[in-house]
Amino acid sequence: MIDHKNILWIGSIDNGLCSIELEQMYNDSKPIFTKYENVAGNIINSIYEDRPGNIWVGLFTGLMSKYDRQQNPFIWYRHIPGNPNSLSGYGVGCIYVDRVGNIWFGGNFGITKFDQETGIYIRYIYNPDNPNGISSNRVNAICEDNDGKLWIGTFDNGISIFNPSDESFEHIKADPDNKFGLRSNKIRFLQKTKSGDIWISTFNQGLQLYDQENKHFKLFDVDSSTSNDEATSILYLDSQGTLWIGTMNNGLYGVTL
Repeated sequence: MIDHKNILWIGSIDNGLCSIELEQMYNDSKPIFTKYENVAGNIINSIYEDRPGNIWVGLFTGLMSKYDRQQNPFIWYRHIPGNPNSLSGYGVGCIYVDRVGNIWFGGNFGITKFDQETGIYIRYIYNPDNPNGISSNRVNAICEDNDGKLWIGTFDNGISIFNPSDESFEHIKADPDNKFGLRSNKIRFLQKTKSGDIWISTFNQGLQLYDQENKHFKLFDVDSSTSNDEATSILYLDSQGTLWIGTMNNGLYGVTL
C-alpha cells in the first residue's frame, strides 16, 4: 500500500511489516527498509491508510494495529471473547474506512464497524434465519459505492450490499445463465472507480466490472491469449488511473482506464 506521503508499506506472511520511501527505490543506493517490531504479529493480511494518515494493519492472529504518525506507537485492537465491544472474531482479512470515518473490518467473522470517536463496535454476523443479514461470515473485501452503501465481497456466497440507513443487506449471487450477472460467488477484491463503477475480482471466474449506470456486470478478459478463466488475486487503482491486476498463475497486468 502506498500512502499519501509516497511511502510503500509492505506486509508479509512471515516477517511482519516494513516500509520504505518510494524515492529510495529509484536511486542507485541500496534501499533501506524500516522494520516495525511492535505490530503484534508477523503474518500481515491487510494494510489501509485512513484520512488522518494513520496506518491500520490487519493480522492473521485477529489483532488490529493502528500506527499513529503523531504518537508513533502501535495501538492494538483485538477480539475479546464474551465482550461484544471488541472485534467479532479472529483473523482480520480486509480493512475499509467509509465516507463518515467509520473503520470496517472483515475476516472470518463477518464484518465489524468501529467508531473511533466513541470506541463502540457493532458486529454484523451471518444468521441463516435472517434473510436481510450478511450472506456469509467469510469476508474478503469491502468497498463503498457512490450512494454510501458498502459492498461486502465474501469468499463463498457472493456480494452483500449494506444499507447504513436501515442496516439491511441485499444480496447478489452468481447467475451463470445471465451474461450480465455475477459469474462467481468467490469474491477476492473490490475496487471502485472514480465514475462509480466497481471492479470485482474472483478466485475462479476472472474479472468483472459492475456498470453502475446500467446496473449490470461485464466480463473483462485479462489475457485474450488464453481461454482459461483467470484467478485474480489483487486489484489496485493508482493515482494515474491505471488498474493493476494480480493473477494467481499469469503474472501482473496493468490496464489504463
